[in-house]
Amino acid sequence: MKISICIPAYEAPRLLFRALLSVVSQSGEGFQTEIVVTDDSRSDAVQNVVRQFQDKGTDITYVRNQPSLGAPGNWNKALRLATGDVLTLLHHDDFFLRNDYLAKLAQVYSSDPSIGMTMARSSWIRPLSPTRLQRGPSKRQILKLNAGYMLELFGTNFASTPSAVTFRSQCLEDYDKQFKYLLDVDHYLAILKLRSPRVKRLDKPWIGINVEDPGQITNAIVFRNPDSIKAEWKALFAKWAPRDFLIRRLGATKISKALEKDGLT
Repeated sequence: MKISICIPAYEAPRLLFRALLSVVSQSGEGFQTEIVVTDDSRSDAVQNVVRQFQDKGTDITYVRNQPSLGAPGNWNKALRLATGDVLTLLHHDDFFLRNDYLAKLAQVYSSDPSIGMTMARSSWIRPLSPTRLQRGPSKRQILKLNAGYMLELFGTNFASTPSAVTFRSQCLEDYDKQFKYLLDVDHYLAILKLRSPRVKRLDKPWIGINVEDPGQITNAIVFRNPDSIKAEWKALFAKWAPRDFLIRRLGATKISKALEKDGLT
């Protein structure tokens, strides 16, 4: 089984080095690794890091985007270049916590052809803080997804980052360029609605997530323009039209008024 690790990079060579090191350090049987790096940087910093690994014999597909594509375009480019059976989008500031992660994925996908997507728990790592928060889906949340209640993702992105999610290549959908903060939630919904994969929960913290970094897309939006988050949630609701979900949660009268107020009726 070929597993494609797709890394859409933008500057941050030190963090990219850590991400790549966590990939090449994987061990075990039953899988072949493909590494794809797409580079939106203005400088040569990312390319120089990639060359360090290539010079030591690591096979990496590297593409420099000219002009730069922006986050959604860069993410899509990396995924579309992949040729693996299973794909994952590893952010350059995230990394694999355990060196048997890919072996675990190979075992999960090989043992059950009905599984089309995995969601792993992750450990959130803050600079200068010894405390690590763990995030990820609960057993109940995965049961609901597999029962068809994909709209459980609204209001709480329990899947966390794309780095903690993998899927079979036939489940691939593009990231929607209208979103920035909610790119990942929209992508999960697209896969779940259009491809209907069975989701498997990986209950250990397999992924290290770098948080509170000034270079993070999420932090840049949250702290500089919080109103953009509200606008994106409205766009996401409008796109997927989850009225049945809202009615179950809030009641027909309340949600009807809310939709009318927000101009979604």
